[in-house]
Amino acid sequence: MSEALTPAEVSALKQEIAASLHCALPGIVEAYDPEMQTAAVRPAVAGMPLLRDVPVFFPGSRDSGITWPVAAGDECLLLFADGDIDKWFETGAANEADSRRQHSLSDAFAFVGFRSRENALQDLPEEPAFFGIRPADVSHTHDDRYYTESETDTKLAGKSDTGHTHDGRYYTESEMDTKLSGKSDTGHTHDSRYYTESETDTKLAGKKNTQTAVSDPAASGTTLEFISSISQNIQGVISPAKKSVKVANNLTTTAAGSVLDARQGKALKDAVDTVDGKIFTSSLSGSNLSDKSIANNTVVNLGSVTLTKGLYLLFGTATFASNATGYRRLIFANSATGTSADRFSVLSVGASQDGITQLQLCWVANVTAASSVVYLNARQTSGGALNVTYPGIRYVKLS
Repeated sequence: MSEALTPAEVSALKQEIAASLHCALPGIVEAYDPEMQTAAVRPAVAGMPLLRDVPVFFPGSRDSGITWPVAAGDECLLLFADGDIDKWFETGAANEADSRRQHSLSDAFAFVGFRSRENALQDLPEEPAFFGIRPADVSHTHDDRYYTESETDTKLAGKSDTGHTHDGRYYTESEMDTKLSGKSDTGHTHDSRYYTESETDTKLAGKKNTQTAVSDPAASGTTLEFISSISQNIQGVISPAKKSVKVANNLTTTAAGSVLDARQGKALKDAVDTVDGKIFTSSLSGSNLSDKSIANNTVVNLGSVTLTKGLYLLFGTATFASNATGYRRLIFANSATGTSADRFSVLSVGASQDGITQLQLCWVANVTAASSVVYLNARQTSGGALNVTYPGIRYVKLS
């Protein structure tokens, strides 16, 4: 039998267990995601790590609620759940927990509104109840980040209304695009794939024309000698054709020494056309053809594709700049903003998977309308701007 623990060992064990359990702590918000209602919160205790994707409490029900602005620097109360909340947070349903952790820093909730004495609300109204944001003083002024009324009027003077039109003296945007299509820039140059005029003249110097009159005796001494040489050349070309040649009129023969019947070229083309008719590569639309810089907590559209009625397998790709914080997401949606209600499919990579920079999202789409646009969007929460390069959409029409 093992020996009983001494009182000192029991006390040390209790302290070790208590140190690993967290119930409630004050915290300070460092970043807030208004779409997901989550925040990055730093416990207001020295030496504790930054907590990410913490659900923020707002009073309400499933389809209603009261919210208010949350910003970096706001104070809050952190409560830590009795168990692992990951599956509930992702699905909103009761699930078996992924781990047996209890009162962990990974299972925090944030209640914004608790304040220290230093940040207590000042000059509150004397009414019995107050709800809202305390208004600014009547005599307040704006700094040089804002235009005054007179400055705004000056800048607007001489500007046309957004709905104005030009008369026939001007080309429309589509007319200009049509006239400029296929035109080169005035200062363009050709690279080494092309000969200059002088190089072409040098290579042509001393060359004879490809056509010489048959009746010209100078071409081959005399007219009779010239005609005789032509006859000999023709015989040299025709003679080999008299040899026996095996012709294969199928695409399955493995015997050597046979030539393929010309009709099989048509069979090959039909087979290739059938495959090409099912595989498509979209070109990204609009101005979203270049690399993008995504601000923190911002959805950016990388491109779109228009699909007709049918069943499709879509592949979305993009390369994110490496970053050790936040998450990176690639989204198929039915709008360029890609809010939660608009999303079809989402691929998310967290900070712990920093080595993964190229995301590839696959989604099966059943288009029932005559035409439907699918948008490829990206989002990230690194805390700053993050570059996204090489976006692309590929799709295969299955039926």
